[in-house]
Amino acid sequence: METTLCYIESGGKYLMLHRVKKKNDLNAGKWIGVGGKFEYGESPEECMRREVREETGLKVEKYDCRGIVTFVSDIAEVEYMHLFTIQETSGELITCDEGNLEWVPKERMIELPHWEGDTIFLGLIAGNFPFFSLKLVYQGDRLIDAVLNERKVLLSERLILRPWFAEDADALSAFISDPETGPPAGWPALPGAEVSGLMIQEALSLPGMYAVTLKASGALIGGIGLTFESRPGLYMGASGSEAEIGYSLGKEYRGHGYIDEALRLVTDYGFHTLRLKKIWSGCYVENASSRRVLEKNGFRYDHTEENQELLLLKETRTEDFYSLSEKDS
Repeated sequence: METTLCYIESGGKYLMLHRVKKKNDLNAGKWIGVGGKFEYGESPEECMRREVREETGLKVEKYDCRGIVTFVSDIAEVEYMHLFTIQETSGELITCDEGNLEWVPKERMIELPHWEGDTIFLGLIAGNFPFFSLKLVYQGDRLIDAVLNERKVLLSERLILRPWFAEDADALSAFISDPETGPPAGWPALPGAEVSGLMIQEALSLPGMYAVTLKASGALIGGIGLTFESRPGLYMGASGSEAEIGYSLGKEYRGHGYIDEALRLVTDYGFHTLRLKKIWSGCYVENASSRRVLEKNGFRYDHTEENQELLLLKETRTEDFYSLSEKDS
């Protein structure tokens, strides 16, 4: 089944439909955008315009096609939703026979009853990211899997861990240029979106790397990821059963438990989905805050390596290595 899902924007708000009128409605009680099923022979744009007119009385004047959402459920037919944002309309709102229409501030969206996976694409459309493909798999109302552009997405109560986009460069630059963020982790404060764009392209786009974003707003607050290759001071063998985890968080977001939440998500994914046996993490002896994070989350000290070379900083440091085994997670 093919459908459209449309988010009409105005003054920092979305026109939302509270589905409380239609009988036997899969979306009963939830707040969603307007839209509906294709009629025979319709294009996505034709369906979008018709559904908006029928459900709201408005005529679409300006829009963008933002992505495809594949909705898989054990209680409904597979649905391919063509996602639109609509910036300009004309006409007057009418009463909708499928629910109540209401203008909702974007920052309040997460407070309303909704499908959990909606928070993923709402963050993307709010950030003006390029066209994307998102697959959401549900058992009943429970989201059990999410894949964005063929890459796994991880969700917790407050966070969404998703693949990096080139469009993240400005937000990434804002925190990696902070001297309290980069140097303690072993890399220099690097100002400028051009540099951060290269980091995304050459390193952060690799499998296992995640942008850490807030579920409530979509804001990028840090990064976390798994790497699978040995390096000086850390030999992980050739079986593929071990990985190293690294993380970084913008200064203004520290002290709220976000990095603990992200660390638990990635270690759980590593052990239960990737079937890893051990996850390592290194921290330089001066980085007391990183050591506290590791110890708080069950990592145990393993060994110390001196004279670890930091090429970007042109210096050497002593690095402590910690590990978390599958049986201790």
